[in-house]
Amino acid sequence: MTETYRRHLLGLIGAGTAALAGCSEADDDELLDDGTDDTDDDSDADGTTDETEPTDDESTDDESEVEGSLPPYSSTLASMDDISDTDYFYTAADLGTIVETLDDDPGDGEMPNDPLLINPIATVSLGIYGLFNLGLSPVAEAQAAAEQEAEHPTLLYLEGVYVLYGSYDQDLAASELESAGYDQTGGGNDAGYVVFTDDTSSEVIGVTDEAFIYSFGNDEARAERVVTTIGRANSGGGSPKHDTDDEFESLLRTSEETGITCGLYGNGETLSDLETEQVDEDDIDFDFGPYEGATGVVQGLTVDGNRSTARATVIYETPDDVDDDRLENRLGTEAESVDIEVAEKTATVTATYETDVID
Repeated sequence: MTETYRRHLLGLIGAGTAALAGCSEADDDELLDDGTDDTDDDSDADGTTDETEPTDDESTDDESEVEGSLPPYSSTLASMDDISDTDYFYTAADLGTIVETLDDDPGDGEMPNDPLLINPIATVSLGIYGLFNLGLSPVAEAQAAAEQEAEHPTLLYLEGVYVLYGSYDQDLAASELESAGYDQTGGGNDAGYVVFTDDTSSEVIGVTDEAFIYSFGNDEARAERVVTTIGRANSGGGSPKHDTDDEFESLLRTSEETGITCGLYGNGETLSDLETEQVDEDDIDFDFGPYEGATGVVQGLTVDGNRSTARATVIYETPDDVDDDRLENRLGTEAESVDIEVAEKTATVTATYETDVID
């Protein structure tokens, strides 16, 4: 991410709700010019679509018949088996997409009823909430100072913790955090990650060469465990979840490199958190009701001009459990076209919308 990109992103969010509503039009226009161009160039140059196509030397679970590339941020999706016994829930949104939503005046539009749109919109809202709080904290200065240019900067949310995936100067981040009064409580140069805490604010921060991990407003002891687990996985001291769970890996490989992604995985069991507040913040709800009976789902949304494409890959325990009628009746209700493909125990839903649905 370029210096201008980063400065406008955190500066805009840290300025407060007035800026989020688009009051500073001059700054917003400059941000969109810089951020959007960078994002589009990266996408075109990298061939995002090509990279997610199956290749001869890539293989996954034969039953799921899903192949593709792991998203760049996959190393930050650590296994939480020792921390949480709930369904595995995460979100990811590239910062270019978030910047574009910040430029828009939200107006008085109504929330859609289509879960293919509800969940991506909730993902962006959750990301903006996290970045807003980061922008109000002294931690933002350390993040800004340590951040370096990255090909696919992405904001993730996992177990109450935000992860800014990109490229970071770990030593500089540690120095900045120490200067701001934060205490190093874990990791070190030999570990490949560092962890800092602040008892007054209950903030927990982790930094690796590829991730800046931030927690606020959570139980500090638990948050420190989560931040440490993510830091270890990303730096090679622990295993990302996809390394130890083939089914989760097959789902993860359906994700695009950019755009908006959210996933819910039952760790081998039927999903339980279907229609729930996945986060404690008010008014950020996810609807996974259409996936009743499934063991996992990854949803994605990409926007290209005035056209949006949503995709959901849903896995079930057996082919007999696939409920394509339920998916057809509940998903893509506001789309121009919807296509459902079933292969063994996997259903793939693709919907197109002739509009920028995040606008």
